[in-house]
Parts: sequence; C-alpha cells; structure tokens
Amino acid sequence: MKIENVTAVDSMVAAMRKGLMILLAFSFSFSVYSQAVTEIITDYKGYWKSSSASNPVKPDNSHNLLAFTYNSTRYSTGVNDDLLSSHGENFIPSDFWAMPVTSISGSINSNTKAGFGALYDGVYNGASNPAPEYGITTYLVDGIKGLNIGTCIANLPVGTMSFAVQNLQMASIGDGIPDIVVTQIADPSGSSFDRYEFVDANGVRVGNYKDIVFTNIPVVGTWTADFYNATNPFVLTSGFTQTDRPLRLWAADLSEFGITETNYHQIVGFRIHLCGNSDVAFVAYNNKSIS
Repeated sequence: MKIENVTAVDSMVAAMRKGLMILLAFSFSFSVYSQAVTEIITDYKGYWKSSSASNPVKPDNSHNLLAFTYNSTRYSTGVNDDLLSSHGENFIPSDFWAMPVTSISGSINSNTKAGFGALYDGVYNGASNPAPEYGITTYLVDGIKGLNIGTCIANLPVGTMSFAVQNLQMASIGDGIPDIVVTQIADPSGSSFDRYEFVDANGVRVGNYKDIVFTNIPVVGTWTADFYNATNPFVLTSGFTQTDRPLRLWAADLSEFGITETNYHQIVGFRIHLCGNSDVAFVAYNNKSIS
C-alpha cells in the first residue's frame, strides 16, 4: 500500500512537471510569435501583399517595404502611404528607416553571399556581366529609406554588427508601437540565434538582450533570388542561381530590451551578435522613437 501511494505521488509530480514544461514552452512560443511580423506590403511591380498563406507571387527584383503588420496592427513605413491608401489599406502612418551600419567585426568569407532578386542583374537564369557593384554594407541600406527587401547580405560572418543610435524618446518606451524591425530573408539554420541589444558609449549592454531563433518566426512570403559569392567582384555559381527563399521579419518595442526611463539616456548604439547564418536585408528603426 505504501509503495502504491509513493508511485501515485511520483506520477502526480511527473504530470505536474510535464504540465509546467508545456506551459513554459507555450509562454516562450507566445512571446516569440507576439513579436513576429505576420504580413508585409511592398511596391513590387507596383503593389505586393503577403498573407498568412503566403502570396504565390514571388518577388524577383528590388522592392521597398511599404507596411507591415505587428501584433495585429498594420504600420506604414512612410515609403508611399498614398499607394497604401489607394488600395484601401488601413494603417497607422509611421516613419521607418534602415539603420546605417557603423561596423561589422567578422571577416567576410567564402560562405558569405550577396543576395539579389533574380532579375536585379537583368539576367533571369544566370549571372550578369559585369556583376552587380561590389559592396557589403551598401546592400543593407539601399532602396527608398534604405528599405529594399529585394537585396541582402546572407551568412554574415560570426561577430558583431553595430549601428549608431541617439535621441531615444522616453514617451515611446512601452507604448506597444514597434521601434526596431529586423529582417531574415534567406534560410535560417536550425536553432541558431542572433542576439540583439542596445549599448552605451563603452559598448556595455543597456537593459537586456533578445535572442531570436528565426526558424520560430512565421514566413510571410517567398522571393526568388541569386546569391553571389561576396568576393570582389561578386561571382554567381549555378547552385545559387534563381533560388526561392522565405521572408521573415521580427519587430519589438524598446521595452522588450529592458529600456526604461532610468537608462534610455545611456544608449548610443544598437548591436547584433551574429551567429554566422544571418541573412539581412536591413535593420530598421522608428524615426519617431530613435534617431
């Protein structure tokens, strides 16, 4: 009888632990998905809108981010609000820009690629001659307001990528409006994650960091791209010609980084710790919150 009671108690404890693990897993999943961008609108061929089922049209050239949906609310980027209105879209007018890159600490290697829509170079199923102009940071800030989501640098090397930040607006902290938008537009790898954080003048983190596993972020669309080896000049090989890749975006309010009214004034930069599988079109900021 005593043995049976112990067994019953052990079973109950095991069930409670299992339930707690499921609850924690659900909480983590909800936290990640609550920050995912679930829809985007761009100016590809005049107007292109993704959906949860993914638009079957696959952009194959440069196109600029016009709007995105975050926590069930659509925000414009300010690229072309009139075009959004002409298509009957409801949105909150906003002003987003790509953050200029101040430094990349890792060394560009044979795995690093420059991604372009398959028709960017004017040749649909092959390399152009000459190749697209060489550059790394160039393709992280190109397009209108730097928001071209049809070019990227893929497999950025392990290291850090830094951006200058100043004049954070205290009123923007915790208002639920996204202040940072990050892109991942090729193939993220397994459980690899990038770490995002704000830093002070000494490079010390302010607030907390956010680790994002992009395979946990839902896909909002697919594009068709060529991936040139990031040599100088760029070189396109057959295995990376006219390939389909998923589009993912993630956004966050300043408060997600532990930014408060007591520490926001310390911030002078934004930093990403790159895992080696980061495929970035741009990192954007809300100009109403950050300069």
